[in-house]
Amino acid sequence: MDDADARSRAAAIDAFVLGVSTRRRVLPSELGDPADLQAWLSATIQRLTDG
Repeated sequence: MDDADARSRAAAIDAFVLGVSTRRRVLPSELGDPADLQAWLSATIQRLTDG
């Protein structure tokens, strides 16, 4: 992986995490089972990392 690809992936992960955390703070409604949410977040971040 070259530097540009690594930076792009890091930016995508940053935007994703910021979006999820903002959503949880601004619209504090239930997002479902916490274990399911954690599994989905983990899988999504891993896909963004791996490409």
